[in-house]
Amino acid sequence: RELMEPQKQAVLLLAAVLLVLEFVFFVSPTMLGAQPAPAVSVELSKHAAAQTALRDALINVGALEQVYDWDSNRTSRLSVRPTEAKARIELLEHVAPEIETIAMDFPTCLASLPPQPQPKVLKKIQWIHVPKAGTSFGATMFSYLCTNRTPPTVSGLEKASGLRPEACPHCTARPALGTWDFQLKHLPFASFPFCDPTVVLRGMLLNHLPYPRWKDPEVALLALFRDPRKRLISAFNHNKHSFGIGESNHRTAKETREQFVANAHTFEDFVAHPDIKNCQVKMMIGSFCAYNTSIAAAELALATKRLESMAFVGLTDNYNLSICLFHHMFGGELREFEFAPQRVAAPYHMRKFDPLPGGDLPVDPALWDQVLPSDDPYDWNLYQRARRIFADNLRKHGLLPAQPEIVK
Repeated sequence: RELMEPQKQAVLLLAAVLLVLEFVFFVSPTMLGAQPAPAVSVELSKHAAAQTALRDALINVGALEQVYDWDSNRTSRLSVRPTEAKARIELLEHVAPEIETIAMDFPTCLASLPPQPQPKVLKKIQWIHVPKAGTSFGATMFSYLCTNRTPPTVSGLEKASGLRPEACPHCTARPALGTWDFQLKHLPFASFPFCDPTVVLRGMLLNHLPYPRWKDPEVALLALFRDPRKRLISAFNHNKHSFGIGESNHRTAKETREQFVANAHTFEDFVAHPDIKNCQVKMMIGSFCAYNTSIAAAELALATKRLESMAFVGLTDNYNLSICLFHHMFGGELREFEFAPQRVAAPYHMRKFDPLPGGDLPVDPALWDQVLPSDDPYDWNLYQRARRIFADNLRKHGLLPAQPEIVK
């Protein structure tokens, strides 16, 4: 009887899986140049109590894994993943180290551009602002979106961009509305007070909104990406930044956030929380940075696919070079205030925030290289893809020497 009991359990589990497989179709997502283990998608009947019970039972024994279908905004799908798909992710090598050899500042970039500012190429833009990946990019958004030219008529401006001069928050310093971070208030708002009617902003500037669920094909998406090791340290030092944590339950989100901040006394505690990692991948699949989202190979594949379709991919770690590339690609007048670091994150106890419980000490940012890529592997691989795209665009616009051809 003792030998038969495990066999009976195995038979029952196999039978349950076979029942579910009657409703399946196979999916083979492409990921990072390699074919993943096939996944089986299961459509569940909303009214079938027996199937729901079966689903829950299979989840409990680890045979099913709940996933979110980000493209169709549905949660009624499960994924049966073979064991191979759950293997540890293979880390990509550090891509395009030659980027670090390029020094860039305002005079150098200005000399590399045509004598006269080029027309603005982008007409509708949306900035995907990854937390701790460059609020300073808001200075370039301000420069590109705002003008000192008086609109010809209000009606003409409304017709062109849907905006009225008095409803143009990104070209005015209105801190009461949370328009600009206090570190960016020194931008020359008075010199460029009007919205440029030829460029329309979608979304919000100073918010960490993720990749849009329903993307307008006419909107150009822009984002800066950062080495996840540096991003994690910066997030810890900046008030233990964890945008979106606990938001899966709005009623308890504030309490969850407070508990997390109180309990994450060290950087190691901070990184160990499962919702802190994978921020950049989450943002690219439509989730908030620290939202309770399960990330696996399929989510990384979707994030990579979307990354490759973006209008602009910059790197926080090569900020000045990113600004110069932006103007090479999309025109607009280059202004010196875009280059100076507009926002330097200080340890949270030095900033204008309420002190956190415990009086925990910040981490020296210079120690970023002691954090392992494997501490945030999915973000690491997405970041390497971003570096490749960035390097390719630098070469295309003459900001990085072409790679020598390999003679076979």
